[in-house]
Amino acid sequence: MKSKIVLFIALFFAILSCVDPYDPGLVGKDKKIVVDCQITDRPDFIKLQLTYSAGYNSKEGVFDTFAFNGNVTIRDDKGKVFDFQEDERKTGLYVSTVPIKAEVGRAYTLQIKINGKTYTSTAEKLLPVADITRITSKYEKNTGIKPPAIGRFDLFVDTKDPAERTDFYRWTWKHYDRLTYCKVARQAGGGGEANPPFEGFFCCSPCWSVEPCIGCIYIASDAFANGSLIARQSIGSVPYDSRDPYYIVIEQQSLSRDAYTYWKTVKDQSSNSGGIFDAPPTFIKGNMTNPTDKNEIVLGFFSVSSVATKAFYLDRSQTFEPFGTVQVRAPTVFSANCEVCREGPLRTNIKPEGWFDLGGRL
Repeated sequence: MKSKIVLFIALFFAILSCVDPYDPGLVGKDKKIVVDCQITDRPDFIKLQLTYSAGYNSKEGVFDTFAFNGNVTIRDDKGKVFDFQEDERKTGLYVSTVPIKAEVGRAYTLQIKINGKTYTSTAEKLLPVADITRITSKYEKNTGIKPPAIGRFDLFVDTKDPAERTDFYRWTWKHYDRLTYCKVARQAGGGGEANPPFEGFFCCSPCWSVEPCIGCIYIASDAFANGSLIARQSIGSVPYDSRDPYYIVIEQQSLSRDAYTYWKTVKDQSSNSGGIFDAPPTFIKGNMTNPTDKNEIVLGFFSVSSVATKAFYLDRSQTFEPFGTVQVRAPTVFSANCEVCREGPLRTNIKPEGWFDLGGRL
C-alpha cells in the first residue's frame, strides 16, 4: 500500500512538471514595420501611422515602438509627388503637407524611407464607387451575461451595383453627438470639500464628439450580385442605451481586388475561434515591400478608395423596452468661462455632413 502511495505522489509531481508554462524565449527582436494609410477622392490632410509590431513576449506592448525620423511621400502615375511631415511628438504619425484628393483612374504609390531602408507599395488605382441607396435598421435584444446594453439596432445598407465592372466594397462609419460641455472637471479648490462638485465648461463654439468604428471590417464583393441590388448589407450595430436619436455617417468605399483580399484575410483570421480546424495565425501580406529584400515582411496596407457617404438619424424610441440608467459625470456647477472646441480624432468643430438639430437640441 505504501509503495502505491509513493508511486502516486511521484506521478503527481511528474504531471505538474509537464504543465509548466512554455516560454520559447522569443523577445521580439525581429520587429516588423507596420503601415496604416489611406487616401480617398475627398480632399483632406492625409495621416499615415508608422509603427513596429510587438514582439512575441507578452511583456511588450501591442505596438510598443513608434517608427520616427522617416521620410514619407506619395506619388501618382503622372509623377506628382505629395510630401509628408512628421508629427513633432515622435509618435509615428506623419501628415501630408497639403490636402490630397485622389482622382478616379489615377494610380498612387506610397514610399517610406527609414533606418536606411526603403519600403514601396504597389501602385493602387482609384476605382469609382456606387452611392448608398438606403439605410435600414432592426432591433435585436442582446443575450449573454451582463451585455453592454439590453439591446441593439443592427444597421444595413442597400446599394445598386454597376454592371460594367467587378466591384469590391468596404463600409465604415462615425457617430457624432453635439456637445454641451467641452470640459467637465472637479471644481478647483472645492471649498475644502473632500469631493468637490463637477464643474461644466460650455463650448465656446459648436462642437461635436466623434466616435469612429474602430476595428470594423465590413466588406463585400459583387461576385453574386453584379449589376443587381446589394440588399441588407450588415455594417454594424448601435447600442440601445438611450432613446435619444443616434446620428451616424456611413462611408461606402471602393476597394481594389488586392485590398479586398487583404481585408478578407484579416477578417477571416481575426474571427478564428481557436478550434482545431482553424487555420493557424500567420503574418498577413499587405502591398508594401522592401525592394532590396523581398523576404522582409512588411505589415499593413496602403489603400486608395472612392467614398460615398450617407448621414442617418436612427430613431431609438421605436422600442419601449426599458434600457436602464447610464451613469454619466454630470456637472452640478457651471463656469463663467467657456472651453475651446479642440479639433482632434475624437472631437470636431466642423458641422457633420447632413446634421440638423432635433427636438429643440442646441
